[in-house]
Amino acid sequence: MDTDRFGGRPFLNYTFPSLWSGSRATHGVTNGKVYFEIKRTVNLPLRDGFSEFPLLRVGWSVGQSGPQLGEDELSFAYDSRGFKASNSHFEIYGKTFREYDVIGCYADMEGASVELSFSKNGVDLGLAFVVEKSSLGDTALIPHVICKGCAFQVNFGKKLQPWHQPRSGFKYLQDMTSQELRRTSPVPKSIEECEVVMMIGLPGSGKTTWVKKHMQENPDKHYTHLCIDRLIPQLKTVGPEPFEENSKTRDRLIKEATQCLNHLMPIAGRRRGNYIIDQCTVHECAQKRKMKCFGHFIRKAVVVAPEEEEWKRRLALRKEEGEIYPESILLNMAAHFKFPRKRKIHLESILCSERSYEESAAEVWNRKKEAFEKLGPIQKDTTRNTFKEISKPHPYHRPSQIQQRPRTKGGFPNFRGPHSPQQNRFIAPRNYNLQYRELQGFHNFRGPHPPQQDRFMAPQNYNLPYREVQDWQDFSGRPPYWNYNEWNY
Repeated sequence: MDTDRFGGRPFLNYTFPSLWSGSRATHGVTNGKVYFEIKRTVNLPLRDGFSEFPLLRVGWSVGQSGPQLGEDELSFAYDSRGFKASNSHFEIYGKTFREYDVIGCYADMEGASVELSFSKNGVDLGLAFVVEKSSLGDTALIPHVICKGCAFQVNFGKKLQPWHQPRSGFKYLQDMTSQELRRTSPVPKSIEECEVVMMIGLPGSGKTTWVKKHMQENPDKHYTHLCIDRLIPQLKTVGPEPFEENSKTRDRLIKEATQCLNHLMPIAGRRRGNYIIDQCTVHECAQKRKMKCFGHFIRKAVVVAPEEEEWKRRLALRKEEGEIYPESILLNMAAHFKFPRKRKIHLESILCSERSYEESAAEVWNRKKEAFEKLGPIQKDTTRNTFKEISKPHPYHRPSQIQQRPRTKGGFPNFRGPHSPQQNRFIAPRNYNLQYRELQGFHNFRGPHPPQQDRFMAPQNYNLPYREVQDWQDFSGRPPYWNYNEWNY
């Protein structure tokens, strides 16, 4: 978002140009006739090799709906391609809009049902959605916008000169009364009040099921669900035609979603809110790396370790849904499963979802032992050690057999080249004793030119200046005191 909070653009547009980004307003409406307008400003430059088409959706949604506008049940969008969308159902509506077009959003909530309509550059496009108030209940409709590859500006009534005037009877969101507006749940006041929950468990153990249940039981905390399955829909461009997805496309989306999630971790650690990290996170290094991003948060860990029979049953259900995990990957993850420790990762608490702490730890240890027996002896990868030995010499140890770089005294590499034997290089003989004899024990700092007879240099007698100074300081022939009588005043 911009500094004035009335405009924005995708935060990761250059790194992930296909990622949808968006925002909701802080206030929603429950009654009355409300209006706001949005202007699509400029298309953002793309990185070389990408050809994503800039898109924008604007409309209304409820606070419990997902971030993808128009793809949930109570989420209503007007797409820049000339579609209206709700619950992932797209229909042709209005006209396409591009740069510098202004879209007006209307919501009439005074009747028995809610009527939603839009306008383009002041021209009414007609009725788009009719929603029964009973389906909304006590929830409020919140202005919502998502985009990719473009920037936008929003006017809720604060702009002195609006782009277009609303229809008669409609008011800007800012001019609505407090009875007609409802504030969304605010974020925590400080970082120290924020909470992050890290899920730990093997694939198919039931982590996502626990997360959804926990979010439903604690709606006041408004957790942000950080997981790959949540990001994959935001990397797709859905339309009237069904999205063609095969194994190759699925692998590409999973890889891109994983990279995007790694970029979002440090960003989430700098923003106030409550988060749940829904990944396997069985390796200790991954646990440390993720918790390091949330240094001042209230950090918790949830370990999901069901019994082996129950875990296999859940894996079979995931396989029916299309999620297939190779046996080698499952064994590798089970062999490296590290049960979290509070002091090691600086956790506030560790919760085991289905079993007690001791039973979960014992189950993890048994699976780890069985996985090591099935995998057999694991050969250590020496590639990294080889690189270290070549790049960083160890002066106090003998060079290993891998290292082929010639060395001189002390174990340091001879960067001047291996000159063996040394007689191949011509070095003039130096007779240092001759210099010492000529200089009477003093070094010749004018440069070593062997032999010394090649340069003319007068013999240096350092005692001569001292004798001259000694004669100058001889006061034997002078009167010891001044004779003031010789002065005539």
